[in-house]
Amino acid sequence: MAAAAQSQASNGSATSGLTPEHLRAIETIKREGFVLLPNVLTQAECDHYAGLMQKLGERSKTYIGGYLRESDIVEKQLGFSKLLDRPETYPIVKSMLGGWARMMSTEAIIRTKTDDDPVRWHEDGPNCPPYRSLAVPTPTLQMKIGYFLNDVEGENGNLVVMPKSHLLPNGPPADLPQGVGAKGALAIQAKAGTAVIFHSAVWHCVLPNKSDTPRKSLYYGYCLPWMAPFDRSASSPQLRSLLTGERRNLLMDFEHPGTNWVLIKETWRGDPKLAAAGYVRMGAELAVRRLKKLKRTILGNSIN
Repeated sequence: MAAAAQSQASNGSATSGLTPEHLRAIETIKREGFVLLPNVLTQAECDHYAGLMQKLGERSKTYIGGYLRESDIVEKQLGFSKLLDRPETYPIVKSMLGGWARMMSTEAIIRTKTDDDPVRWHEDGPNCPPYRSLAVPTPTLQMKIGYFLNDVEGENGNLVVMPKSHLLPNGPPADLPQGVGAKGALAIQAKAGTAVIFHSAVWHCVLPNKSDTPRKSLYYGYCLPWMAPFDRSASSPQLRSLLTGERRNLLMDFEHPGTNWVLIKETWRGDPKLAAAGYVRMGAELAVRRLKKLKRTILGNSIN
């Protein structure tokens, strides 16, 4: 087994290293489907990540100001990787996924008054079939962490959730009134720096932003190791070489689930000087694996 697999295996316990705050948050999510954690980010950090979002927009080929929804942001701006394993939030998600996790998606969103894209009621995950078809309540296969970079108050693109809906046997009905018009719905009000963590099966939607202040938020999705990422087919060799430790493990890139980290060995150790040679190293690793596979096909599985 490769070093990365051994590293995550050694930390695979679902309750290893959890604080009382983590445990309380986990119980809240199990009961309500979501939890709010105030003051996870400082104002300086909120300003920093908002600046990175602006840089994303400036490099985008389609962004002309206003509304922005950019996926795979860790690949596009390495600075966002620092939130992948944020100690106040990530251990909660990893524990709820049984002590194992991979990065499923990363997303930056700016919602404005003049140019917005309200989101209807939905639950995260596939539709064919949905996670709910596996069991009731829905198994914990996917989790999401959101970070609010400015105050969410009044009607400025609030996230709306339906508490306890992750325990129901069905997803949101098509005729469910949008937003807080739905009975029991809760519009999130939170200060900048607050994090929200929610189960994939909790019903949620987003209100339009009626304020003059753009609402800025980041979302990090996590899933079980054998599941496919949502916003990419694989991470670039450069990103793999620049990340280390748990952040590197969260990429969990492999040819197919059976090879599980074997292809990408921890030889670069995150050294930026070696990132440029990433494609050559990847090519060499892949060529060796292909030759070994061909040899086994011709001479038998006993040949290494």
